[in-house]
Amino acid sequence: MQVVSRVLTDDGYGIGTPIKSSKIGKDVGYKALQKYYERSKSALKQDGTLNRLRQTVRDAMSPNNTRNEFRQLLKAENIDAIFRINPVGRIYGVTFIDHNDGIVANGSVLGKEF
Repeated sequence: MQVVSRVLTDDGYGIGTPIKSSKIGKDVGYKALQKYYERSKSALKQDGTLNRLRQTVRDAMSPNNTRNEFRQLLKAENIDAIFRINPVGRIYGVTFIDHNDGIVANGSVLGKEF
């Protein structure tokens, strides 16, 4: 199996020329990603792992915030939000990447309100 990387826009759309992971290094290849996924998966099963992420996202959520304002509030806490948007512009999912704790979690994993 081969892993290909490419630059994404803020809305998650791929742009630019894709690059094979073998051109970058072994630490971003298929086996390295599988190890990372296993670590993340086991971390998510531990009690309290998602508490900081949930609270930070909850604090940033406001009906008055735009999507960009929401992203900026999370970015200040070293968290990225990747939105999945359908062709008519409706958000149907979000993934949060917590760079401090090394956690990647879909909004549905955090809870129904997310």
